[in-house]
Amino acid sequence: SIMGEEHVARGWERFLLFGFATAVWLINAMALSMKGGGFFGDWRANLKEDNSSGAIFALVVLAELSIQAFYAWWNFNMLASPVTISSVPSVAEDDEQRSESAASLVELSLKADSDHDMT
Repeated sequence: SIMGEEHVARGWERFLLFGFATAVWLINAMALSMKGGGFFGDWRANLKEDNSSGAIFALVVLAELSIQAFYAWWNFNMLASPVTISSVPSVAEDDEQRSESAASLVELSLKADSDHDMT
């Protein structure tokens, strides 16, 4: 109902879009944890090279697992959650907000001009 029933992805199109979203998540998750990815993988490798204590290494691994679990939950939750009308502003609400913003900008501009003229 947001885009119109004729534009909603169904069947294999929906499956393909979910597949793309999952592939992007998987690539990002792997990049976060692989050596050379610039984050946890490099951090863990540097800790091993520095002969850091086991407790620090364990904390890094725990943080990595926690963030990866949250990241997976968030992505799959977003895929499974329906888009509701209340989560998307209507065109009328959007137009009203733009009109109010434009009116307040005009007021501020006029006030600034009148303040400038007084000095």
